[in-house]
Amino acid sequence: MDKIDSILKIIDRYDHYIEVANNKANYLLAFVISVSVGIAALLGYSDILKFDLNSPITNILKVICILVYIINLLLVMQILLDVHKIIFPNTSSPSTSVKSNVYFGDVASLNHTEYAESMKKISCDSFLEDLSFQANALAKIVEEKFKYQKHAMKIASQQYILSSLFVSVLCGIVKALS
Repeated sequence: MDKIDSILKIIDRYDHYIEVANNKANYLLAFVISVSVGIAALLGYSDILKFDLNSPITNILKVICILVYIINLLLVMQILLDVHKIIFPNTSSPSTSVKSNVYFGDVASLNHTEYAESMKKISCDSFLEDLSFQANALAKIVEEKFKYQKHAMKIASQQYILSSLFVSVLCGIVKALS
């Protein structure tokens, strides 16, 4: 197998990693939104904003519940920022000095005749270098997406789920005491 085929397989693998990261981000987004809507419905059901002067303990629990829900919303916003960084495409050109025959932005800037001419003129070594440059750029994109994915999953699995459970339990207690 020659070097060009090897780099093409590497690029294909990086493209697959990017697709996987985007899919996981979409599932995480759906999960976070559905849990947030469920908690909001639970808060509405438990009359969390109606305070009773005869029951100070219930009022304290309601305030705690509201504060935890606000923290929960802040965590949702952080997850949404991370998910946005994962899903939003990186369209920066890997090279500024020379037009690439591989990078979609550079290829799209040419008409079909110019691109065909460019492909005819390029040497095998230059094409290999262009592919190597593209593989390196994709590797950096994958690394960045995985970094944000790891952060979003950490927030979702630790703080977000725990605070969601806490709000749910508090709402149940408040409803029982009311």
